[in-house]
Amino acid sequence: MLYEINYKYDRLLLLEESMDRDYKPFVDPKTGLVWDEWLICKNIGLVGLKIVSDFKKILNTKIEPRYYIQRKGMRLPFHCDRDTLCAVNLILNESKDSIEFRVDDKIFKNKYQTALIDTQTEHQVVTVIDDRILFKLSLKEINFQEAKNRLKNF
Repeated sequence: MLYEINYKYDRLLLLEESMDRDYKPFVDPKTGLVWDEWLICKNIGLVGLKIVSDFKKILNTKIEPRYYIQRKGMRLPFHCDRDTLCAVNLILNESKDSIEFRVDDKIFKNKYQTALIDTQTEHQVVTVIDDRILFKLSLKEINFQEAKNRLKNF
């Protein structure tokens, strides 16, 4: 469900870059529902693009990057991502909120800074403490296990 990654990067520089971007509310392409407290930005700067390049080399696959801001108090309900088999998530701020996975009616809570996430396992995030700022690298061509195997060799 979650595989922590020991990847060295300048988190504060990437956070600064992410905050110097224009965000828009996320619009669910399937339902048209607008999430005013779940913001998205696909305009990635040089710092983020260097990280994308690193992970493209490691994983040998196409990567779709974006920044997200999940506002404090917002619940992103249980779901499986569409068009993303798994993702490398980098939490850019000091968010202490957990990602929760639901498997056979059991809940597994995980806190991480940088991790590979199985986005095809039902998951949710409830931001209780503060905004959550995320750099997400979506993988659409390889699944969680394949990505995990490639990361183990990194």
